[in-house]
Amino acid sequence: MKLHELLEKRTRLAEEGKAILAAPAGADGYLSAEQETRHQALTEEIGRLDSLVSAQAKQDDIDRRTQGSPVGEQREPQEPAELRAGQFLQSVAHQMTPGGRGLETRAYGMSEGIGSDGGFVVPPEQSNLLLQPILEANPVLNLCQRVPSQTGNIQFPYVDESSRVDGSRHGGTLAYRVPEGDQITKSLSAFKRLSVKADKLVVMVPATDELLDDAPALGTTIPTLARAELEFAAVNEVINGTGTGEMLGILNSPSLVSVAKEIGQDADTIVYENCLAMWARLWPRGRGKAVWLVGPGTETQLYQMTLGVGVAGQPVFMPAGGASATPYASLFGRPVITVEQLPALGEQGDIILADLSQFLVVERSGIQGQSSIHLRFDYAETLFRYIWRVGGQPIWSSAQTPYNGGATVSPFVVLDERG
Repeated sequence: MKLHELLEKRTRLAEEGKAILAAPAGADGYLSAEQETRHQALTEEIGRLDSLVSAQAKQDDIDRRTQGSPVGEQREPQEPAELRAGQFLQSVAHQMTPGGRGLETRAYGMSEGIGSDGGFVVPPEQSNLLLQPILEANPVLNLCQRVPSQTGNIQFPYVDESSRVDGSRHGGTLAYRVPEGDQITKSLSAFKRLSVKADKLVVMVPATDELLDDAPALGTTIPTLARAELEFAAVNEVINGTGTGEMLGILNSPSLVSVAKEIGQDADTIVYENCLAMWARLWPRGRGKAVWLVGPGTETQLYQMTLGVGVAGQPVFMPAGGASATPYASLFGRPVITVEQLPALGEQGDIILADLSQFLVVERSGIQGQSSIHLRFDYAETLFRYIWRVGGQPIWSSAQTPYNGGATVSPFVVLDERG
């Protein structure tokens, strides 16, 4: 069946469902049993048609791209993504207005049907428009280990390795020499189970009728606001999350290592010796992937750090050309990333050395978008709601004792308070 035929069939079914909701046949003013059965069947059929429409549209697009244009044929220019998003949101507003005509992609049901509560099904392209910039633009989330989940509650078995001394590595596996003829002693590995739940992260944005009339503005305003807030909240949880109803963040992780300040160090300062001590406590296998996360208030301290040479000092963060040159933005060869969700200068965690590959982020699905005119109908506003089911926590349950003993190491190292 061709795309236009699918759309025509879907429109007919949608109109039939709308007519059922508009004229309840039950004696008490509700739908009769026959109407409920028919409306449910229509809803299911529309859902199947939605899948077919989406698949056929993608196939048609692929066919157009692969076949190319005949010589002399003029192809219609493609509209920018922002404008298409704006036109979609504008159509939502018009579709929900009595007598309005907009996108014929509406479905009916207890939570999404126009006839019951004003919900509007957001096409997959809208969700992708919102999700994709988050995953591409945010350096903290990009560096974490992301895993998709089918249920939103996922468990991972992992090796229980809190020490690298003989008999503890790899959870207890031990390699050793055995003389000829001697019996071999077995070694067993111990495992633990890590459980991560992807709870809802939600943002709701109201839009006035005046704003909805400006399609190009909508294409950038509403998705950008939602994207920015979801991104901020997710990164804040990666850093500061308590683990109760949200991610377990780095600063609350049992595997966190905190390095003491230098003797006599002034309050609210960062010195080169602090960074050196932090580097020494980072687990060795994570040094090629680690990054420095710093709060905005720490940057002035980083640029003033020096390594004592005789009676003078050699800058350790400034580039060779001084303040006139482009900053290297790296320490010990690892990138320095400014993150506004970090604590203020002088507080514990205002600078973090982290191997974020050891932080697990679980996503149940992409961002789901819906809209409604009912909640703020008397204010002439439409509410656009975005839900992202995401969770996360560090993989390590404790810091690790090195092979030769000494201070513990971890993928997450911070500097103690310097008040």
